[in-house]
Parts: sequence; structure tokens; C-alpha cells
Amino acid sequence: MPAADAAPDQERAIIAWCLTNPHDFYEVNDKLQPEHFSHVRHHRIWEAMLTCSSKGKTPNRKQIGLYIDKRDREEETALPVLLASMIHELQNSMEGFDFQAYVDTVRSLGDRRQIVAALEEAIVRTRAMDVATPIEDVIEES
Repeated sequence: MPAADAAPDQERAIIAWCLTNPHDFYEVNDKLQPEHFSHVRHHRIWEAMLTCSSKGKTPNRKQIGLYIDKRDREEETALPVLLASMIHELQNSMEGFDFQAYVDTVRSLGDRRQIVAALEEAIVRTRAMDVATPIEDVIEES
């Protein structure tokens, strides 16, 4: 079951849509960053798509394969099969598909995950500071 702050189906749909409608990729490539994607493989694919674009190439299935992180080769499902599956899923569920709403959802959830991660890190640092620093020193610094 996906986390409440993740939308893997929307992530897959965005990738598939952009592969079949490259002009829409260029409309959102500055809004969505790899960190917005909750699933590590989607993160890698989006990163490869951005790399393609930065090199003047249109992100497509072949180009993604050239620029994707080498760790992707360790995945159980081969990249071409995964991308074809994403596109097929999208084509079978086009009713009610709202590309911009999906982009907004993935971006919002990604931003939320980044904020939560920063807060969790701050809590850990604060606890570490509390353990390592005598309370008198913390009060004097305030």
C-alpha cells in the first residue's frame, strides 16, 4: 500500500503522458524535479528525461535508456518493458485523466515529503544536541 504522501499511479501516468506527448513534457519539466517522485524508479526515469532535454534531445524511450542511472539495470523489470507498460496503462485509463492535476498532485506531495524529511532531520539534530549539550549551555546560548 503506497504511503499517504505518495501517488505512484499519477507518477506513472505523468511519465507515460510525457513520453507520448513530448510538448507537454516541456510545459512541466521546470515544475517537476526527480525529488517530487516518490518511487525511486520514477525518480530515475524523470531524471533521465531531464538529462535528455538538457542535452537537446527529446525524451523518448530510447533516449531514457541512454541516460538513466546505471543502477536501473538491476531492476527486475527491464526499462523498455516498464515504459511500454506505463504507456499501455495510461491508454487504458484515459477517461478522467487530467495531466495538470496529476502534475500538481505529484509536485505537492513531493514538496510535502521534502518538508517532512527536513523536519525529521531537525528533530534528530535537536535530540542529538540535547544529549550532547548540558542544558545550562543551551539556556546561555538563547
